[in-house]
Amino acid sequence: MKQHRKLQAARDRRDAGQRPLPGDNLLLLAAREAHNPRSLPAPSEPQAGSRQARVLEMLRCWEAVTVEELARLTDSRPHQVRGALDGLRKKAHYVRRGEGGTVYLRRADRLAAV
Repeated sequence: MKQHRKLQAARDRRDAGQRPLPGDNLLLLAAREAHNPRSLPAPSEPQAGSRQARVLEMLRCWEAVTVEELARLTDSRPHQVRGALDGLRKKAHYVRRGEGGTVYLRRADRLAAV
């Protein structure tokens, strides 16, 4: 019964055009219904000249780069680069970590910068 109420609340939020709560789209998917399209917020740009801006610029230029390479290119330490990557994730940029410390940016974000 509780799942039914959660599903109905997710439907109501979707139909009203409101931003979904975490898990709403999973409930709608399990019920074989349309997802809530407002689930991905638009990424906000970091402040110009900041470490996050430099890291984002490099991720847009290259397909994949390691944390150590980013640290060397931005004159930073690896833990500072990891902090910048976490900040970019919080600003809704799609940054993924791969094998061997490789960092990727979603393909659409790279192509939009070109």
